[in-house]
Amino acid sequence: MPAATPYIQLVSLMCRDHVALAEFYAAAFGFERVPEVESPIFVALAAGGVALGFHADEAFDLLEVGDRRGAATGNHVTFDLGTAEEVDASVEPLTALGATVVKGPFTTYYDARQVVYLDPEGNVFRVSDTQGALSFWLEATAR
Repeated sequence: MPAATPYIQLVSLMCRDHVALAEFYAAAFGFERVPEVESPIFVALAAGGVALGFHADEAFDLLEVGDRRGAATGNHVTFDLGTAEEVDASVEPLTALGATVVKGPFTTYYDARQVVYLDPEGNVFRVSDTQGALSFWLEATAR
């Protein structure tokens, strides 16, 4: 193990159209592009302490995972909107941008307000209000 505690630097999505999908998330959440790391096959957004990356199809071969092309993963990203009211209010603007509601708005068994969506390429993502126990733990362990 490394001497320092590892942290998540980048969460990436493999995309059919990496630029369009990055633009969807930038418009949906107000994230800004990180031009210093852009390439013809990669776009990154600054997403609150973590970069959210978007890879073009060529990245499968570059990473030597071409056999995974088209494979479903079941992974998803959850975005903290702060309040239950913001979660409920997310439906209209996100669907206007091309998201599809899968479930919600609803209150989870652990008392979080959430909506589950599909982005324009079919990736699952959620929006949630701030979850007290998780936020406290994340703040306490932040680098």
